[in-house]
Parts: sequence; C-alpha cells; structure tokens
Amino acid sequence: MFLSLKTLYRKRTVIWPFYFYTIIRTLSDLWLKNGKSKLVNDNLNYFKLKKFIVALESKTAIIEKLINNYLNICSDRGNDVQILF
Repeated sequence: MFLSLKTLYRKRTVIWPFYFYTIIRTLSDLWLKNGKSKLVNDNLNYFKLKKFIVALESKTAIIEKLINNYLNICSDRGNDVQILF
C-alpha cells in the first residue's frame, strides 16, 4: 500500500493520480465539515436570536397596548394614574 511515487508511476500510471485526488478530497471534506458545522451553528444561533427578538418585540407591543388601554380606562373614570418605569 505504501509504495513510493516512482514505483506507483512505473506500475500503474493511471492509478496514482487517483490516490492524490482521494487524499485531497478526503482532507477537503473534513475541512468543509468542520467549517460548515461551525457555520451552521453560527447561523442557528443567529436565527434563534432573531426569533427571540421578534417574539420579544411582539410581546412588548402587546404589553404597551395593555398599559395604554388601562391608562385610558383609568382616565375615563377620572382616576389620575401614572405608571413609572
């Protein structure tokens, strides 16, 4: 299996480039898998954060509407209500 390039060239002129191709492709696949998994994790974290922010914004809008409705009801009844944050 571990033959020198000279021996490989003499015996199998067509096959030895395939060995290099296989080695390079294997190393490239390993590099891509490691790089791609990091990229996928980064994208998943980004999308999770984006989803959280969108949910938070929608909940904040709902809370603001509830507070405004409460203040409107209180002002209609004549109560002087202030909400401080």
